[in-house]
Amino acid sequence: MQMSPALAPSRVLVCVLATGLVASPLYAQPQAPAEGSSAPASPTITPASPTKTDAGRRPVAVINLDLDGDQGAFQLATDLVRVLDTHPRLRAAADPGDVAALYETIDDPDKDLLARAAEDRAKALAEIDNFNFVSAIQHTEDGMAELRSVTPSIAAKPYAELELVRGKARVLLNNPTTGQQAFAHAQKLDSTKMLDPARETPAVMAEFNAAIATSAITGTLDIKSVGNPTDAPQEPLHVWIDGNEIGVAPGQFTVAAGIHVVWLTRVDLETHGSEVIVPANAVTPVEIQSSIAPARTQVHRARQALARAAQDATARGPAMKSLAALVGVEDALLIAKKNDSLVIQTWSASDQEHPGFGALSERTTQTPMELLDIISPPPPAKEPDPIKYPIPFERHPWIESTSAKVTLGIGGVTAIGIGAYLLSNWLRPRHVDVNQEPEFGPPGATGRQ
Repeated sequence: MQMSPALAPSRVLVCVLATGLVASPLYAQPQAPAEGSSAPASPTITPASPTKTDAGRRPVAVINLDLDGDQGAFQLATDLVRVLDTHPRLRAAADPGDVAALYETIDDPDKDLLARAAEDRAKALAEIDNFNFVSAIQHTEDGMAELRSVTPSIAAKPYAELELVRGKARVLLNNPTTGQQAFAHAQKLDSTKMLDPARETPAVMAEFNAAIATSAITGTLDIKSVGNPTDAPQEPLHVWIDGNEIGVAPGQFTVAAGIHVVWLTRVDLETHGSEVIVPANAVTPVEIQSSIAPARTQVHRARQALARAAQDATARGPAMKSLAALVGVEDALLIAKKNDSLVIQTWSASDQEHPGFGALSERTTQTPMELLDIISPPPPAKEPDPIKYPIPFERHPWIESTSAKVTLGIGGVTAIGIGAYLLSNWLRPRHVDVNQEPEFGPPGATGRQ
């Protein structure tokens, strides 16, 4: 469609003004003020609280102190651990291996070693019957090597039995002095171990009787560990001599002259021992290698120590703290067997008002969740929902904005130009051609009068 020349400038002016109006801040979306600006910021919506994770749930150890394998205690501990998986405020210890070691059947790492030592003793006796005394001595020493990795209090008696066989083989091999040393050591390990005169030769009995005579001659053992992990040990190294705990290492200890077996133990270390011969009136150095025990073994040992300390108020607290530190908890639920009933007890280091062991309570019809509620912290106070303010539509005086001023400036200049053009055309004189036919009028008109 053709636009009349007279209307074109006016339409251009309208378009320019409309464009400037649309671009003005009156129709613009509100924006945050520039940094450093004094303009007020728009209210924001408060975000929702973060989702609760395991970090917000307190770890609890479920400890089965029944070491006899009672199925009821084991089942209750299993149920409690299962409930802890979904408890809103509590959770099990971090390491799944530690969690299981706290309530499952106690491993017996000594069992196989004791069995092999018993086999070696039987082989040694068979060799003596066949007059193979050297081979018999070797079998007894193989069995003793096995026992030096056994818990000292358990190893003492079978070690004494092997010493009696070794002493007998040595005497029969015509080594009465070393035979007496073996017999004397057997008496230190277990004074109840005796030889039967009806079954032994007069020579063997004579050396045995000489060996058990009390001797006042002594020597000194200077005991220390080598290769000992020293990174934050939970407790000192315990020194055991001939099955009896006598102090901590490093240290010096006075003992009777003769053969001794020395062990070093700690809950986080493998058990290692060494056999030494102590001369009279002399210092004998003893160095025993130490190495870290598996985590499961450590937890089992600490659990056994806690169970043994059940009736000892002095030892029970430190034993519980040692176990709690081992699995990284400050709260525990203990399960014990008393008569035919299961007994529940709490322990807490996080409760500042009531630290330590709680009162004993018999388990009757309480569910695992109800038992955990005894030690569960109260639920946190619910925070009020944040107030959500609608974002206001901010209207600033658009005429004060830069874009509005630019738009109006351009529109004004454009309007002035168009107006001047139109005015000049209107004022321009018009010249009429007398020979031209009139644009309007009846046919035949010439335009002349």
